[in-house]
Amino acid sequence: KRPLKVFSEDTLRTNLNGISSGCERDFIDAGFPPKICAEMVKGLCRKNPFTTEVLEIGCGKGFAGEYLKHEGFHNVVGVDCSYNLLSIATEKKAYKKLQRLVIGQKDVDIPEEYVNAFEFVIVPSMINNGGFDKRVFVQLLQCLKVGGFAIFATKLDAGKQDIYEHVVKELSE
Repeated sequence: KRPLKVFSEDTLRTNLNGISSGCERDFIDAGFPPKICAEMVKGLCRKNPFTTEVLEIGCGKGFAGEYLKHEGFHNVVGVDCSYNLLSIATEKKAYKKLQRLVIGQKDVDIPEEYVNAFEFVIVPSMINNGGFDKRVFVQLLQCLKVGGFAIFATKLDAGKQDIYEHVVKELSE
């Protein structure tokens, strides 16, 4: 098993003080932190960003890809389930490759070329409370190279306990 380090929202807020603007703090509260995910990739990257492989799952309109490109990352692959959002992301010219792919759903496998292929896998905004099977986490980890980093945020219903908490705990043990 690969070690998985889990950071709480409070820890992230404390450690990211001064990195993100007040607007990005609002994005955290809304469950949409693409800039913060990109800045975490930049901060954790130990080699040349130009050659670092990054997978963004649920890339949507391409906000995180834009931030990563601005920071010198040119090997960013984005996947999303929406053709419309992928067409918007394409216009940003921030991705090496964009692909329609539904991650975390039953009967959908990770493409072989994605297995053990990325130093970073980021999921800035697509994991909703109850929206996905725990398979999304397993597939996310399959895409990482040994020693790679998975960075994800969840959109949670404040009135419900995080249903993924047990999954993350299980994966981190």
